[in-house]
Amino acid sequence: MVIESMKTQICPTNLTSAATESVMNTNQTVIYLRNIYLVFSMNFFGIASNTIIIVGTFTKKSLRKPTYYLMANLSACDILTSISMALLVISTMIAMRLKMAEGPFTTLCKIVMIPTYIGYTGSIQTLMIISFERYRAILKANKKLTSRRVGVLVVISWLASLTLASLFINSIGNIGYQCEMNTKHNTLVIIRHTILAVTHFILPAMIMIFLYSKILRRLNSKNSITRNESIRSKQLKRKTIYMLFLTTIIFLICTGPWAAALVFGSVTGRFTSELADDKNVLLMLLATLARISIPISSIYNPIIYCIYNQQIRQLFFPCCCSRSNAVHNSNIDGNSTSKVKFKPIVVSSSQNALEYQRRKIVLKQQG
Repeated sequence: MVIESMKTQICPTNLTSAATESVMNTNQTVIYLRNIYLVFSMNFFGIASNTIIIVGTFTKKSLRKPTYYLMANLSACDILTSISMALLVISTMIAMRLKMAEGPFTTLCKIVMIPTYIGYTGSIQTLMIISFERYRAILKANKKLTSRRVGVLVVISWLASLTLASLFINSIGNIGYQCEMNTKHNTLVIIRHTILAVTHFILPAMIMIFLYSKILRRLNSKNSITRNESIRSKQLKRKTIYMLFLTTIIFLICTGPWAAALVFGSVTGRFTSELADDKNVLLMLLATLARISIPISSIYNPIIYCIYNQQIRQLFFPCCCSRSNAVHNSNIDGNSTSKVKFKPIVVSSSQNALEYQRRKIVLKQQG
């Protein structure tokens, strides 16, 4: 009788606990699916919009310029990052459903995560090349970058990205069904994370901010207009620099949490997967931002380009921008496309000085 009464008391409690656990699992599943849909939506937008920029750069004659080629290369890096992040989510879902063993899943993590680091490294290097190109074009006008040199720099940046990413392939592993860059805390991990944070974030950020500050100071100075440069040309250059500088700043903001998580992991030995379940709200926020910041960094560039650059805006909205006047077209090099023809005054030896002065006065009044 005592055992039966205990069973009677325990069974409702077990049922309640099971029901509560079932509800919690259902809520977690719903949240997980929403996050997956959000990631896939961002990745799809990033791939589609950046593809339009690449195709437009090589098909539209007015966009075949060094800076546009570099922007197209940046779009290619963003596409690679978006594809890699989508594959990471898909591989995690498949591994969880199939209950994949640790060895095969670790190999899968290496294959999927390497393109993410290649895309990120290529993006940061391309942004640095763009800042150097704008610096040379504006502060050293006689040393403009040619399309051929841009091609060489693009090839070098991709080779460097592949080399740097391959150095860290052995460190990629997994904690459960979560891919991680490092799963062990030792001196080598600390050195690796420190090198990554310095070379892939801190140093490039300092260089780019310094270069753009010099460029903006030059463009905003009152004595920056030369004889061959009009006010309109200066305005176009300033607008282009604002666009590229904003692109760089947002990229640094988006990748800042990832760099901070690297430094935190190298010091404490706690990685993103562990911080996501931490009781400290700030650490949970850092882990969340470190995970979602990389996908976000691949979708905002086309939006900024459309806001600041009319020629790129025409790629996305050709019907709305077809009637735009050529005088108001945004020119990435800041050169005015309109030409004014002046008819020269030819003075023969038979004309006297009085007649010549009279004609000059008439022309001055007319023009």
